[in-house]
Amino acid sequence: NNLIISLYVHLSCMIERLVMRNEITHYKNMTEFNERHGEFIVMVNHSFQRLKILYNVALPVAEIGYIHDIFELRIEDFRW
Repeated sequence: NNLIISLYVHLSCMIERLVMRNEITHYKNMTEFNERHGEFIVMVNHSFQRLKILYNVALPVAEIGYIHDIFELRIEDFRW
């Protein structure tokens, strides 16, 4: 479905950006995002822990913000 495809495409590009040290660093209202979605940020960082260690990369909050946007925009398309 669209949610899964959107996540695959974004995450693939994100990993390439991180490895190439060309990550996204700007996200709209990043301070507000940090305050409102701290749990989501922690969860995503935890989920990517192995990848971060394997490739020796950090996962910027801006990248996590765009992952969150995908869920926000596509969640109505998600069907089991």
